[in-house]
Amino acid sequence: MGVISLWSILDEKDVGQRTNLRDLSGKRLAVDLSIWILELKRANNKLHDSANFFLKNLFYRILGFLKNGIQIVFAIDALHVPSLKMATFHKRRKESCGAEGGRCNDRSKFQIYVNKCVGLFDKFGIPYLTSSGEAEALCAKLNKNGLVDACLTGDGDVFCYGAKHVYRNLQKLKKEYYVDIYTTDSIQEKVCLDQRSFVVLALLCGCDYNKSGVKSIGHKKALSLLRNFQEKKIDPLDRMLGWRSNTELKNLQEIRTNTAKKDPHCYRCHHVGDLTAHDTTGCSSCTTNVGCTVNADADTCYCEWHQSERKLADFKEDLTKFKEELDVREKALMDCNFPNKEIIHEFLVDKNEEISLDKVCSSEPDVIGIVCYMLDKVRMDGVDIMRHLITALVHIWLISSPQNWHNLKLEPISILRESKENFRLCYEVKWKKLEVDTWTEEDYYTTHIERDLFKQHYSEMVKEFVSSQGQGKQVGFRKRKSDDNITNQTTIDSIFPKKKK
Repeated sequence: MGVISLWSILDEKDVGQRTNLRDLSGKRLAVDLSIWILELKRANNKLHDSANFFLKNLFYRILGFLKNGIQIVFAIDALHVPSLKMATFHKRRKESCGAEGGRCNDRSKFQIYVNKCVGLFDKFGIPYLTSSGEAEALCAKLNKNGLVDACLTGDGDVFCYGAKHVYRNLQKLKKEYYVDIYTTDSIQEKVCLDQRSFVVLALLCGCDYNKSGVKSIGHKKALSLLRNFQEKKIDPLDRMLGWRSNTELKNLQEIRTNTAKKDPHCYRCHHVGDLTAHDTTGCSSCTTNVGCTVNADADTCYCEWHQSERKLADFKEDLTKFKEELDVREKALMDCNFPNKEIIHEFLVDKNEEISLDKVCSSEPDVIGIVCYMLDKVRMDGVDIMRHLITALVHIWLISSPQNWHNLKLEPISILRESKENFRLCYEVKWKKLEVDTWTEEDYYTTHIERDLFKQHYSEMVKEFVSSQGQGKQVGFRKRKSDDNITNQTTIDSIFPKKKK
């Protein structure tokens, strides 16, 4: 999705950095919802037939982010599909839905899944925004304006829209989530690409708005040209926009392509014609009626071919200097619409309304609403829902200390014991049961919380627990068995007595 070969380009230069989601605690991310739905539905189709089962995967994924102290804002595609993207949209719909999908001209069918997700977001208090166009454009805007720390999407077009930090390849391994982090600073350092360079790359290699790009121009040629522009301190997009009107490039291209055909030349005078004809009828260039003048220098010939050769020699330095650009320009301008200004306008002109900070801030979760929604849509077990939900809510409570939680109060009772979770030192903590919880039978909850995190908020409780444990047991080596017990054991010599030879 997005700019063709972009991720290959970045991965070849090791731009992406694999990071554990818990290392991103405290950040706010803009998430392209359509990509999540497609990922979760794909997993759903492999494991379960229910149309709503993807909501269960969404529920657990949301909890994974909240548990790590990460706030999320969902960006939703507009219902209408941009005319530029219609061909790509039809192709993808046909691949996923067959012939029926190829006839749809908007996202009305996909909106059914979006509405189910939005219902869950409302219960969680998670903000979501609908783009005036593509979701990745809205993600990039939020990131550029500092309302979110990064965009979570696999669509490379997000860089063309101006995103600064992008996360992709969300994976869960051994109960931990990981992402690959890409920043424009590292991209600029390793690949020398900025937003305008990304737009040029999209025009040459192809993107969702123009899948074919320029014929015979792959990402290696495109990157080489962009490096060429950078060395000359030329803005790549402005240069490309001026290709058709640039007289210097026009003249050089004509010199390259308008070379005349070389007619036979006399080896004696080096003029057009042959020796036999010159001996019979003379040579007009030598101004003779019979024969021709012996001439060792071909510079005296002014035929069309020799003149074009002289011009090539005169412009040899410029032709060498601009060869790479002329090669790409020649192929690109075969398309009368190149460069497509609608695509450039789509990437560089922001069509979304201004967004205030309060629009991307989460609100208090509705515990009853979450449980009832999941029971209704997916028919999960209420106890199981509460068990996972409480773990996430406790971590939000400790990491973010939300000031807008007025009804939901989480109160620890005591520390039960020291524990380990995913190789991290934790406390198993006993929490007071919520009044709204009518599903679990116990009158308390237990969760595993990292020791340092819990100590930040409940240092007195930690002190009491440590003192109750005393100084702890001295760890030593196991006491060796006494030699008396060893001597009483049967020896191998008694079983296999030695025989004299």
